[in-house]
Amino acid sequence: MDPQLDLSAIAPGASLSQQLGLDSLRLATLFDRIRQDNAGINLLPWFMNAARQGGDSLESLVTFMVKAGEQQQQQQSQQRAP
Repeated sequence: MDPQLDLSAIAPGASLSQQLGLDSLRLATLFDRIRQDNAGINLLPWFMNAARQGGDSLESLVTFMVKAGEQQQQQQSQQRAP
């Protein structure tokens, strides 16, 4: 993010690329950090969809992450079940 960014710009509907100013390198760094910190959640499907629809908002990113995390937990539970 831009160090000069007005913190009031950070809102659920804020676009990562347009309003928060993340370029492709910063987005890649963010996605890698999220993957590392969140059990390998792959954000590429979210980004491809969001980029086409112009919906790369914080809210849509968090929603995707929650759903992906739930799916991972469900898969892990099924793998552990006898």
